[in-house]
Amino acid sequence: MNAPLNLGIAAESWPYKRPFRISRGAEAALDVIVVTLTDAAGHVGRGEAAGVDYDGETVPLLAGQLEALRGEVEAGLERAALATRLAPGGARNALDCAL
Repeated sequence: MNAPLNLGIAAESWPYKRPFRISRGAEAALDVIVVTLTDAAGHVGRGEAAGVDYDGETVPLLAGQLEALRGEVEAGLERAALATRLAPGGARNALDCAL
């Protein structure tokens, strides 16, 4: 295990300059989960992910997946162990980037 970390999980909405249009519709903003990890020395790691809507990933789902691992992450979960604790997807991507 690595040194203890403080885990921050936030939902944000990032507005587009112009609406993003595709055949299924249009969006005015991208909803993302933002993960922040801070160690005792004040070093900060940050990662974000939007999830994959056609895989059913939503910001609340990603936040729940991360919250379920809060204890392990804050105790110093190592990057190699992350792949065994979270399936591929937005939550794992955001946490991996923050690590």
